[in-house]
Amino acid sequence: MKKILITGGAGFVGRQLVKASKNIYEVHMVDNLLSGESRLDEMDTGTFFFYKEDLTNKDRVSEIISKVNPDILIHLAAIHFIPLCEKNPHLATTTNIISTINLLENINKEAKFIFISSAAVYSPTSTSLVEEVSDEGPLDLYGHTKLHGEHYVKLFSKKRDLNATIVRLFNVIGPGETNPHILPEIINQLKEGKRELNLGNIDSKRDFIDVNDVAKGLLKICEIDSLKVGLPLIVNLGSGKTFSMSEIIKFIREISGKDFKILKDPSKIRRLDNPIILASTKKLEKITNWVPETPIKETLKNTWESDEIFSFF
Repeated sequence: MKKILITGGAGFVGRQLVKASKNIYEVHMVDNLLSGESRLDEMDTGTFFFYKEDLTNKDRVSEIISKVNPDILIHLAAIHFIPLCEKNPHLATTTNIISTINLLENINKEAKFIFISSAAVYSPTSTSLVEEVSDEGPLDLYGHTKLHGEHYVKLFSKKRDLNATIVRLFNVIGPGETNPHILPEIINQLKEGKRELNLGNIDSKRDFIDVNDVAKGLLKICEIDSLKVGLPLIVNLGSGKTFSMSEIIKFIREISGKDFKILKDPSKIRRLDNPIILASTKKLEKITNWVPETPIKETLKNTWESDEIFSFF
């Protein structure tokens, strides 16, 4: 079996990707467990090799890659909760950029390097976001760290003739979230018995995609053979549909059977916020013949019914 190395493998997307990969690849996973040791409790630890490491340590990154010698490396590890990035820019930039450089310097030239970027690299627009067409222009520090990461992927791809792909991920939802984004925050407050929810902006529209669909999409991207060495492929990974948080809240009322009020909390409203974020998914569909399958109501139902307690750091 080919070897796959997944960074951030105990995270929200990472954990599902590790699970989905186990019957396809020999799975190796590295994570610093910033979200807690309990993240491993929900994983079948006998199906993968685990390394608890800090990827900003270049010597340890070199040792791990040398030991594993992966055929595919998917770099998911990052600080991506925007308020945390703004509060601690040193942590965010060090984690998101230095770790990426360390991996790019050490990855085997014959391996596939898949960098997980974000829709946050795009400039605000009311139309769908198209790779290599839509303008880049992040609004926040997190988006800048991801765009800088993309720049280094392009640089090292050319410098080392790497086989690289940049995946711009949109809003992932589902059970097992590790950050207090608005959806898990709503569910947490409801399950704690609250009937007045303090939320920020609920009118902006987002492209939500199920975490299981993301894992499947990434595995499809792993299969792509027609990449140009030295020139990274860039693809969006989203659903191609948008919903406002007002619509999401309506669905949660139906699914939970709970009645509740929404109170607007000024402290939770971002000074800069895109009114709409929508992925064009035509490029990925054309390359892989794959599209997301999970309806948003099914994702919300699975999230609501999950027994796992959100383990926010």
